Amino acid sequence: MNSFLTFLKKPTTITGIVIAIVFQLVFGLVWMSGYSGVSDRFNQLNVGIVALDQNSGPTIAEQLQKNLPFKTELIPDETDARTKLDTRALHMLVIIPMDFTEQLRSGQHPAGLQFVYNESNPSMIRTIMKNAANTITTMINAQATLMSAQSILTQLKMPKEQIDPIAVGMAQRVAADETSIHPVKDVSNQMIPMMMVLASYVGAMIMGMNIQISVNTLQAQGTSKWTLLINRSILNIVSALIITLIGAATVMAMDGAFTQGFLTFWLFEAFFMWVFMLMAQWFLIAFGNAGMLFNIIALSVQLVTSGAIIPRELINTAYHNISNVMPATYAVQGLMNVLYGGPSISEASTMLLAITGTLIVLTIVVVAIPRGKKIAIEAQQSAIQKSNA
Repeated sequence: MNSFLTFLKKPTTITGIVIAIVFQLVFGLVWMSGYSGVSDRFNQLNVGIVALDQNSGPTIAEQLQKNLPFKTELIPDETDARTKLDTRALHMLVIIPMDFTEQLRSGQHPAGLQFVYNESNPSMIRTIMKNAANTITTMINAQATLMSAQSILTQLKMPKEQIDPIAVGMAQRVAADETSIHPVKDVSNQMIPMMMVLASYVGAMIMGMNIQISVNTLQAQGTSKWTLLINRSILNIVSALIITLIGAATVMAMDGAFTQGFLTFWLFEAFFMWVFMLMAQWFLIAFGNAGMLFNIIALSVQLVTSGAIIPRELINTAYHNISNVMPATYAVQGLMNVLYGGPSISEASTMLLAITGTLIVLTIVVVAIPRGKKIAIEAQQSAIQKSNA
């Protein structure tokens, strides 16, 4: 017990725990507040409309201005519009070509409605605008079909009061019936899995680095490496529970969604953060200061392969295979189920448990390996430098 208290009272140990807590607080507060209400502000995006066709162009432009959920600007000059798009004053440009009406009347091939994007923008803008382009095309196509049907029925000398109902029926043969399960109410909630993985692993990594300094200091003073490992293991478990309780409470305070309850979210986050601690400390125990380099690599790989940013199905085979043994993969899977809804977290927890067992065995093996004189000298030098500081 005395050795544990000595270990806990080391300034580097306390600093490591505090930094891990700060990461949870800062990421939770900044990300949740920063991304809050993003989907409600899509109407701040700008779309320019250039109607070169003087026949149906003005009518189509008017319809777009009424129906699009964005700020729209009718621009008479195409060159001016392209300049605004290039300077990001516009996020998309809709051009109604000069011969648009003529193409509609000829019926020989589909009339071309031009959409111009500036790809030098955040990926979300590109996705939103391309979805909007599909919606606009569907809307204009339905209107053109309606007009064609009305024209044909008029030529057949059908009574005027019957033309519109029949034409509408001809133009709208299929209607989309969309249903979603487990809806996510805001972008801020959608960002939680990536935020929690990033905050937890970075916190575990820096905490592990500080604790390693404490371990080196006490080991140089004669404390048994097994005593230090046991003390470190206890500290990791207790710290994971306390740190993630603060992180989970922050997410809840910022209106985070918990479909499986706060307790499940907290305990699951504590579990995968503990696994992150084991992983981060293994690199440090095995490789010393160079272990931080491996931790940075591990963080980068897990952000890419976990599925928090890009679906795992879309990454290449090599990274997909790596993701199968990375704890962040199962942390993200479990978080999505806890936050948004889905099956229980038993499968993700089982995989994390298997990774935990592997890391514990690897840690015991590395600690059991006799350390050479060089490592002992490095530990002593680290202790001396720390005491001098």
